[in-house]
Amino acid sequence: MAANSKYTEEFKIKVAEATREDGATLKSVGKKFGVNPTLVRNWRIKYAEGTQSEGGDGTMKKNDALDQEKNPDGIATPLTGLDDEVWDRGYYCETDDGIWYEVYVNENIKEIWGDFELVDDEEKEMFDGFSDFNVSMFGDYGQITFFVAKGDDENTLDALTEIFI
Repeated sequence: MAANSKYTEEFKIKVAEATREDGATLKSVGKKFGVNPTLVRNWRIKYAEGTQSEGGDGTMKKNDALDQEKNPDGIATPLTGLDDEVWDRGYYCETDDGIWYEVYVNENIKEIWGDFELVDDEEKEMFDGFSDFNVSMFGDYGQITFFVAKGDDENTLDALTEIFI
């Protein structure tokens, strides 16, 4: 056990394995073992998923990240250091192939862009390079979801931020 950890490796593995049970959610497993669901998720990734994947590294394919059965948390790891001129909050999920982002613009940007739907040719061209770019929830929530493939240095979260600034 690490000096600053109050949980043994055996306990963490037991919690991670409990996430495999039918109907188990991060919240229910956390409640059962008296730990935060975020810890349950981290341990599941480290122990349960790592032992199940072929490569043993706990990663997933691009489309698995959006599959509720394979990845019940979806795009859920909080992003830090977001530019508050544009973003209210954001989340990501790493895969073998790259990173999924789910970001929410702040009220100022939402007001400026209005019901942004990518119907205008100029707007489509502006965001053309972004993979799986989805703004279907923009009007209601200011949400944008997109994927950045490994090795893509152009169509990144920073590039998207620059477009909105």
